[in-house]
Amino acid sequence: MRIPRPRSARAALTLLSLATILAAAAFGAALTPAILERARIVRERAMADDTAYETLRSLTTEVGPRLAGSPGDARAVAWAVAKLRALGFQNVHTEPVLVPHWIRGEARVEILSPWPQSLTVAALGGSVATPPSGVEADVVAVGSLEELAKMPRERIAGRVVFFDHRMQRT
Repeated sequence: MRIPRPRSARAALTLLSLATILAAAAFGAALTPAILERARIVRERAMADDTAYETLRSLTTEVGPRLAGSPGDARAVAWAVAKLRALGFQNVHTEPVLVPHWIRGEARVEILSPWPQSLTVAALGGSVATPPSGVEADVVAVGSLEELAKMPRERIAGRVVFFDHRMQRT
């Protein structure tokens, strides 16, 4: 099944080409007629070919999420090696790297007063670990990052910030 390319992909490719040209100018490279002609050719090829979009579609649908250090990350590396070789690239290889990665541990929250009760909670990716002794503090509820940013520092210092809104599952 072929997924149609959204119209915005053409706009994105055009913007990418323009960004490349502007980046070259920002770093002091002279925009010679040869560079401009090469940029025009690259843009036209990108607009006429679905390779980039199909490659992105393949990565996102066949591999899925790729959090650093996760099994999805390892699948993405294997996918990239196979894809680059299939596209005819030479000297495609991996190199060993140390990738610090976050592992979700146990998450537990309890209200201590006025009536003790356990709550359902999920730690967000990249959250820091809680000390073994736990954390006991007053709670400040906010509805958004914007609301949190507007709060005075002394209002949240030493407290647990609770985001009281539904989050999109990723």
